[in-house]
Amino acid sequence: MILAEPQWLHTLGQMAGTLLMLELCFVLLLVCVIVGALAYGSWWLHSNVMPILSQYGPMAQQYMGIAVQGSDRVVGGVAEFHSRWEAFTTGARVMVFGTRGARRPLPPADETGDTLAPGNIPNLPAAPNPAQAPQQNGANGHAE
Repeated sequence: MILAEPQWLHTLGQMAGTLLMLELCFVLLLVCVIVGALAYGSWWLHSNVMPILSQYGPMAQQYMGIAVQGSDRVVGGVAEFHSRWEAFTTGARVMVFGTRGARRPLPPADETGDTLAPGNIPNLPAAPNPAQAPQQNGANGHAE
């Protein structure tokens, strides 16, 4: 049995198809405008900015190299000053307290007993004794 299609349904289908085509044409036009704007922007950048960068680029690299050398020199000077200050204080401590007193004292723990509080040096565990280490027989380092 063949059912006849109502006229209003056919009209609504035609309107939906027309609106869909208009929407797709609008999106296509919008994408074309965006691509054109990007193409114009890249052309403008290449013709107006790139000559300036090629003209002043080597000079800017030279100045950046000078800045890096200057900052390296400052860092080296600070490290040198700190190392000489530590050598001076350690030498003075050895002269006053002897070789056993040259070791720096650990700061006291806070109320909670936490030695990792800001400004505290943690108490590091002693190095393990190799004679007390378990034997490892496997080729991959695991006991078998």
